[in-house]
Amino acid sequence: MKKLVILLSLVLFQTFAQSDSTFNPTAKGRKLLSCDFNISNKTNSIIDTLSSQKSNTLNINVGAGFGYFIANNLAIGIRPRLS
Repeated sequence: MKKLVILLSLVLFQTFAQSDSTFNPTAKGRKLLSCDFNISNKTNSIIDTLSSQKSNTLNINVGAGFGYFIANNLAIGIRPRLS
């Protein structure tokens, strides 16, 4: 019984390993689409002997990208950003 379980486990593992190799997300000719969104807030405090100042800065960045795999595991593309 123990040998049967081990044999079935190996067969299932091999089946899944082969199915992953047939689907290669970074294969030549595939396309890549990405997007990103970032918000950051920064507070600055300046204190000297005569006065003190405090300022807040809010940054919002939005970007999208497109790429094309020219070879396996090698992509070229563009990623414009809007700040």
